[in-house]
This record gives sequence, structure tokens and C-alpha cells, in this order.
Amino acid sequence: MTLAKAQRAYKFLTGEWLGDVPTNAEGKAALVALLMTIIVRQFFPSRPAWFVTAPIAGTGKTTVLTMVNVAANGTEAAACSWSSCREERRKAIFAHALAGASLVVWDNLERGAEVDCPEINRVLTTPMLEDRVVGQSRTRKADATTVQTFTGNAIRPVKDLATRSIIVTLDAKRPDPENRPVKHRDPVGWTFAHRAKIIGAALTILCLPRKPQANAGIRFVDWWDMVGRPVEMLAGVRFGEMIGRNRAQDREERDIETVLTILHAEFGDREFTAAGVVGLLRPSFDDGKKKQAEDLRDALNSVVRDGKPLGPDCNARDVGHKLGAIRDRPVKVKGQVLTLHGKDDVRSNLYAVIAEELV
Repeated sequence: MTLAKAQRAYKFLTGEWLGDVPTNAEGKAALVALLMTIIVRQFFPSRPAWFVTAPIAGTGKTTVLTMVNVAANGTEAAACSWSSCREERRKAIFAHALAGASLVVWDNLERGAEVDCPEINRVLTTPMLEDRVVGQSRTRKADATTVQTFTGNAIRPVKDLATRSIIVTLDAKRPDPENRPVKHRDPVGWTFAHRAKIIGAALTILCLPRKPQANAGIRFVDWWDMVGRPVEMLAGVRFGEMIGRNRAQDREERDIETVLTILHAEFGDREFTAAGVVGLLRPSFDDGKKKQAEDLRDALNSVVRDGKPLGPDCNARDVGHKLGAIRDRPVKVKGQVLTLHGKDDVRSNLYAVIAEELV
């Protein structure tokens, strides 16, 4: 297998097969990687999820996932409803695993939905699931190889799922995307007709020779080595950076960054107590830190929504509850890693924000 053959295969997939998909180079690279992931999903213990989103309806989110499933499996993708009940989601995920589904499309989520699901996080990072069979009093095991995908307008993964997901954004840059000019009026039918060539191109890319490389910059090391890396070599993209941007856009991550930046600016590496933070939240009118106090209070309330919201009359116990929830959560800030560490003292909880150079 030569680099030139792999380049021709990638050009066919992105320029011909995905030629009508209104996304950028990163989006097309992600869709090619999705196809390859379905084909070889049995060979790695963990894999990312895919989010296909768009600013408005009619851009072809479900259609492009149907094209991928037709290419990989010869059948159209079945669209599944995303339940608001975690228990129902757990049952559905396990049922798909028992059925040996290669791809699940959680379709048409509510506009603007922010998704973080412990059950999805679990299935993405484990090779095997074990659960009770619905309607029976026995448990079974199933391979956790089903590829999880999501569609919806302006949706995104947040919190832990943000570190496990690749986002493909479709944008036709017009108010009526369904009327945009296209080369293939029936992209699903075209995929059926050219399935052998599409699969051949994907296998060609999978066979691209590459030298061993230790640092993938991504948590899914085996997936990256088999699927992500050859696509990166051909497309010039970095999946680690794409996933990293999800965290940068995650509101929880930004709120923790705000909290730790303010605390580190005030206390440096010195230890402090929750009572000391209360002092920051109650600035005197002449010290010019009213805006900082508001930012700190808003960020703490946003990142830790359970418990009593911090108000002007908050006390050390309320603040300690908020700080305890973000202990040992590192965030990247201007080339450094800030982490809130804590230790339980006889009299009070002591904290310190430790700054370390980003390696």
C-alpha cells in the first residue's frame, strides 16, 4: 500500500461520496473515520461518539449517517429516540449491544440540547457490558462495540462526554439548505450503487503504513492508531485537538477555569479556607472587586448546581460544598494546569490552587 493510493482513496471518499455534505475538512475527515470505525469496531476496546449537528434543519444530518451505515453495512440506519430517563437509556443501550448493532443514531435531539450521559460514557470506554435482560431475572454480557451517534440542531456534548466525542457541523450557509445544488440527488441510493468502491477506499486508508508513535494526544489510543492516525496523515487534521475544543467550549470547564483563575490570583499557591473565599464573595465597596465577586459566585453556582445557591449571605459551609465538588479537577489556563487540591484539617477544610506547567 502506497501513500499515493491512500490519497486517491481519501479524495474519492471526501470529494465524490461526501461531496454534497456541507461541512469543512475536519467534518469530512470525521465522517470518513466514522465509516472506518464501524468496519473495524471489534479491534479496539473503546471509541469516541459522533455528534452531527447544524444551525438549522434540512442540512442532511440523518441522511449523512444513513449514507455511512449503508456503506458499512448495506442497510439504512435506524433512528432511535433519546429518552429523558437515564434508566430507559441504559436499557436501550444494552438492548442494542445484545442485538449486535454496529451503529446507533440517537436522532433529532431537542434543539440546543447539551448531552452528558453516564451510560453513554460507560459504553464508549469499556469493551463489554453486563446488565439484566429486560423482562427477565437474569443478566447477560454483550460486546460494547456499537458506535454511538447523535443528531440535532445546535446540540453538543458537555462535561465528561465532551472529552469522548467528535463533532461534525453541517452548514449550507443559506436559509433553505434542502434546496442547495448537489451532484447526487439521491445520496443514499448513490451510496448503495457504489458501496464496493467506498468500502475499498476505506480499507485502503486502513492499510496505510505508518511508523509507531507513542503520544496520540487522545484517550482512545487503540482507535487512534488504527483509524484516527491514517485519516490525520491524509487530511491534515488532529482528532485530539478537535476533541480538546469541545472541552474549551464546555460551560462547566469555563466555569471551573474562572473559579481557579480568581482563587489563584488571590491566594497564589498558599493554603486558604472556605471562609477566606467567603471574604472574596463579600468585597467591601471601596476595594474595586465587586465584579470579581459576582463572576466567582456565578461560576461556583453554575458548575455546582445542587445544594444552596451562593448569595450575598453565603457562609463557609455553603462555599465548602461548592469547592469540594471541583477538587482535583485540572483545567488548562494560558499554558498552565490549575488544580484545586484540598485536605481535611481538624478545624476546617484547607485548599490550595496548584499551578503546573502544561507538559
